[in-house]
Amino acid sequence: MELIEIVDRKCCAVNFKASDKDDVLNKISKMALRSPLMDKFDLDTLYKKLKDREDQGSTGFGDGIAMPHARIEGMEKFLVFIITSTKGVEFDALDKKKVKLIFVILGPAEAVQDHLKILATISRTLGSSASVRNEVMKAQTNTALYEAFIRHSRLSTGGSGKTRKMKLLYVVLYIEDFLYDILEFFIEMGIDGTTIIESSVMGEYISN
Repeated sequence: MELIEIVDRKCCAVNFKASDKDDVLNKISKMALRSPLMDKFDLDTLYKKLKDREDQGSTGFGDGIAMPHARIEGMEKFLVFIITSTKGVEFDALDKKKVKLIFVILGPAEAVQDHLKILATISRTLGSSASVRNEVMKAQTNTALYEAFIRHSRLSTGGSGKTRKMKLLYVVLYIEDFLYDILEFFIEMGIDGTTIIESSVMGEYISN
C-alpha cells in the first residue's frame, strides 16, 4: 500500500493553530470529516477514538512530530493527512516540546498489520533525510504540503542503496495483549525490522 493511495490532500493543512492538545484532537477530527471515507462517522466518534488512543500514551514522540492515530470499527479504507504548524502546538510530546508536524492516521479496526506498515513508511520517509522535514514544513499551500511529502515517500520506499549498522534487541513478552503497543512504539521510533517468534516453555511439554 503506497501513501499516495491513502493520503487525502483535501484534509491536509498548513499554518495549523490550536490552543492545547484537546483542541488539536477536536480540530483534526473536524478535518477528517472532509473526506468521503468518513461520511458515516460523526465528530464525537472520531474525537473519542483519537482521545482514547492518546490516553494510552502520547503519540507526540519528540522532535516536533506527532502521529495521532486510531483504528475505527466500520472504516473500510485508510485515511492519512498531514498538518504543519509554524509556531507549534502543545501536544504533551515525550520531549515536552511543541509539535510542528502532525500525521493523522485513521483506519479499519481489523487492519493491524497495514496500520503498522503505514506508521513505518511515514517514519522511514521522515528519517531518510534532514531535508525532507524542512521541505514539508516550508510548504505554503495544502497542495504543496501533500506533494512534497508524497514525492519523498516514494523515494524512501524505493531504497537508498545504503547499508545501516544493525543492533540486536531481544524482548521476551509474557502478556500478549501488550504486543501491539510495543510494535507501535518501535515504529514510532523508526524501528521497522521487528521479527516476532512464538515459543513455549519447557514445562509445558513436560507436563503434557
